[in-house]
Amino acid sequence: PLRGAVDWVSDCAVAIGCYGNTEIHWPTPDGFEAMQRKVKGKRLDLDCNLSDGSRFTLQILDFSKETPNTAKHRSAMAPNIIHSLDATHLRMVARRLKELGLPMIFIHDSFATHVNHRAVLYDIIIDTFIELYSRNYLMELYDYWTELYNVELDLPPALGSWEPESIRGLRRFFL
Repeated sequence: PLRGAVDWVSDCAVAIGCYGNTEIHWPTPDGFEAMQRKVKGKRLDLDCNLSDGSRFTLQILDFSKETPNTAKHRSAMAPNIIHSLDATHLRMVARRLKELGLPMIFIHDSFATHVNHRAVLYDIIIDTFIELYSRNYLMELYDYWTELYNVELDLPPALGSWEPESIRGLRRFFL
């Protein structure tokens, strides 16, 4: 199922790019709008003249044309969606800790609080993870993209048999 999901979002990115879109937007489950921009650059030779009379040529990429780079859209879409889901999880944990008035520290994708609150933090991590992954997010992306970009996309693959609730009670799910 994971490979099917990766292939599906990658195929969607190509389809959206083929309609002339250099930017692909998507909402995270908590409402943040994420976006990736992929534009093809045209190679140009830039002749440079220095004040001492010497000359040299630089090769540069001109990104002024709004031509979607569908290959880059394809390769970046799945990792970017996964990163946006990781960030969603972090924000969900932060909101819960704030509601409880507990201290918090976040470094990239690491969570920390005072050692006296570690059990509470762990429970919040588990609860929010289950909440985040107990939805059909691929279908939400399908609905969003088909409406926003007015494109025809294949339906997302069926979800696998894994149940997010199965992590409840694991002592070392998240270290």
